[in-house]
Amino acid sequence: MKVKKILVTSFFPRHVGGLQSHVDLLVSCLKSKGLNVLHFQRLPQRLSFYRKVFLFLQNEFQRERALLHLYVEEMDKFLKSISPLMRDVELIHCHDVFSVFCLRNVSLPLVLTVHGPLSLEHRMMGWKDEKSLEKLRIIESEAYRRANAIIAVDTGQKDYVVKDFQISEDKIHVIRNAVDFQKILKLSQSENRLSSMATKLAPFALVPRRLVAKNGVAVAIKAMRFLKDIDLKLVIAGDGPERRRLVRLVKMLGLKDRVVFLGMIQHEAIFPLLRDAHMVIIPSVPVSGVVEATSIAALEAMALGKIVIASNIGGLREVVSDGVDGFLFESGNEKALAEIMRNCFLNQTMRVEIGERARAKILSSYDISPWISAILNVYNGVIQ
Repeated sequence: MKVKKILVTSFFPRHVGGLQSHVDLLVSCLKSKGLNVLHFQRLPQRLSFYRKVFLFLQNEFQRERALLHLYVEEMDKFLKSISPLMRDVELIHCHDVFSVFCLRNVSLPLVLTVHGPLSLEHRMMGWKDEKSLEKLRIIESEAYRRANAIIAVDTGQKDYVVKDFQISEDKIHVIRNAVDFQKILKLSQSENRLSSMATKLAPFALVPRRLVAKNGVAVAIKAMRFLKDIDLKLVIAGDGPERRRLVRLVKMLGLKDRVVFLGMIQHEAIFPLLRDAHMVIIPSVPVSGVVEATSIAALEAMALGKIVIASNIGGLREVVSDGVDGFLFESGNEKALAEIMRNCFLNQTMRVEIGERARAKILSSYDISPWISAILNVYNGVIQ
């Protein structure tokens, strides 16, 4: 029996980032295979000042408890909104544990893709209230147990689910992220405002990362201290809560003329920048137990034949073979990163050769055809 009609969902609203890129690619690929696909994500909500005050009063001025209270309210709304879409679907593919938790009493088969560790990510974001964190772990545990099958985007996510929640390995499938090579190539050839900007900035190393602690953007900035003698800029494409701190770091290190912040860039607009970059830096660092999964930004850069220089952690070391199709450096070691950046900048022949091997790897191992086939096999397995 083959699945014909499915619902793809995430509890979180649309946003710029790897998870959203993954979901959008999945929906597109499933439709291209002839499936009837419904896609639902809740709309973003803006809370009034008075609503925020009321939430804090309800929860004894505990920030984490107030946010958890809000999550619970939003989960109720999520379930009410998604229920009419479940008619006649054979399977629901969820992309976070909140959506599975909301749907735990639904009789339909549920597939869950694990993109990251929920409770650890909230600890990384500054949550300190242990009762709130424990409730998040309960949500995680129930979601992992309820899901009929779990897809992990790398072995690190699989290990987390198995070791921390004692979930059987039999229900977990490691299916690494993929990219649409032809679409990336087409988008990279388009011209937009970033195309002319790239020409003015060249030569540059690109850091296409959201500005949060685990993405380690500060490491790339600090590496530029050791590269003042070469004509290379660092271009940071992304925004987030770390921006002010990073801007202050740039000023403190005297790098205002060498580091450029572009702010948030829509996913499809970034490819001309990737095309023109000398190299792409993915300087992730472990924070509160959260380790970088398979980076879609790294895969996209490699698809365009760019050298990716990445931290030697998590899913990154599953993607990049050091010295073969990219480079790995010790996470947090800005001197090691700077040395690799210098070598890549000065050796054009090496950049071309490694870039060609990177593109070949994406075509052979990370293109969408084997990826979507593996996901369909998971679907068909749970509806037997």
